[in-house]
Amino acid sequence: MVPTAVIGLPTVFSTPGDKAQVIIPVSGTVTVLLVLLQLAAAVIAAWSAWPTPAAVLVSLLVATTLVTERQRRRWLLGNHAVENQWPPTPTDPTL
Repeated sequence: MVPTAVIGLPTVFSTPGDKAQVIIPVSGTVTVLLVLLQLAAAVIAAWSAWPTPAAVLVSLLVATTLVTERQRRRWLLGNHAVENQWPPTPTDPTL
């Protein structure tokens, strides 16, 4: 059930402008929450099922993802996610 939700929810629900095809449009806040759900599920599953070194690696990858997706998160949480496409152009004044 959990793998289906973690994979299926972001496939069905997405923010216009963030994905090429949107089945059910949602706000950027929902997309950010879905990404956080995926990352939390990855960490919880790794620590409960894998040896410590593998779980540490997954945790480091999740931390890296949180850092590298800051600009996208800011864009999604801003009110301009619907009218502009991701990724923004280098001259995009909204960032």
